[in-house]
Amino acid sequence: CDLCRELQHQSLLLDKKVIATNTNTNINNIPPLSAPPSLLNLNNFCPFISSAERAKLRLFQDQFDHDIFPKVRMYIMNTDMAQEDVLKKECQDALTLLQSRLRHSKKSTGTTTSSFFLGQDHFTIADAHIVPFVMRWIIQLRHLKGYNLRKECEFQTLVMWYDLCLGRQSVKVATDISDEIIIKAHYQKLKLLASASQQKHNK
Repeated sequence: CDLCRELQHQSLLLDKKVIATNTNTNINNIPPLSAPPSLLNLNNFCPFISSAERAKLRLFQDQFDHDIFPKVRMYIMNTDMAQEDVLKKECQDALTLLQSRLRHSKKSTGTTTSSFFLGQDHFTIADAHIVPFVMRWIIQLRHLKGYNLRKECEFQTLVMWYDLCLGRQSVKVATDISDEIIIKAHYQKLKLLASASQQKHNK
């Protein structure tokens, strides 16, 4: 499932053609399971944005990877009911933080709409980075925790942003994975973690 997510990232980025045109990477020669070298360098992405905006994207990705993703993942993976309420609150705080970084909303005829990250009309590397995660979270939280993000008023900006991304054909194709597959992968990961923990305990 993690590999699938990485492939989604690459699919979205390559479709958007956000890799600088002077890259020498031949996509057809990339070995299976390997990341194109150009995808490892943020300077190759979104050449049409300023250096300040690129720095902002880098900071956002770092915050997402270290402050947001771990909190949501911890709650979704939790099986200890004694920790459930605490982890749920941390998950909600992480989602609130994520939403605050995406809150570049515009007022139009009395309604609130969401834009892409940086308030841009174009899809950026930051959007591509987090779409696969949010897609999984919406499914996992609903099925595993009975928590429907789409029905939570406090996260409507996040939901509107996600729907805006889904309006792109590349996102729609890359996230076309059934709920069943996502949930099955979740339980497979829990089983692997339990096995690894047991092996460690036996040593």
